[in-house]
Amino acid sequence: MIGIVGNGRDKFTELGYNRAYNIVVNIINSNINEQICSGNSPMLGIDYLVKQNTPSNRYIEYNPVTLKWNNGYRERNLQIAKSRIVYVIVANKYPKEYKGIKFESCYHCKSMNKDYNNHIKSGACWTAKQAIKLGNESQWMVINNFE
Repeated sequence: MIGIVGNGRDKFTELGYNRAYNIVVNIINSNINEQICSGNSPMLGIDYLVKQNTPSNRYIEYNPVTLKWNNGYRERNLQIAKSRIVYVIVANKYPKEYKGIKFESCYHCKSMNKDYNNHIKSGACWTAKQAIKLGNESQWMVINNFE
């Protein structure tokens, strides 16, 4: 099984979202004999692209039991982390119009001694960190949100 996770739609520019779409479709089409899982986030980002582009007979959806970290998102992300490989698709910089909380770097990646200044913070990186702890592979795809 392959897990695909990443930023919500609001953290991508239109250009970045189109680039992310192409990467998601490429991952799905390059692994036709494997099931694909994601987290069904309401943020219409990478999880949404995965759900919309994976054939239903290959798609596994992990939903949080509650919309909280404990007993919700954390446990959902741990299920995804059991994947043989977790692809993390994140933006390099916030769009100008992004209104949410901004972090100067990704503290999840910093704690793993990975490049943490080349992308914005994402819970997807926490999921990848857990996959690595389980002995599974993780790969980051950093999307350039701008020209």
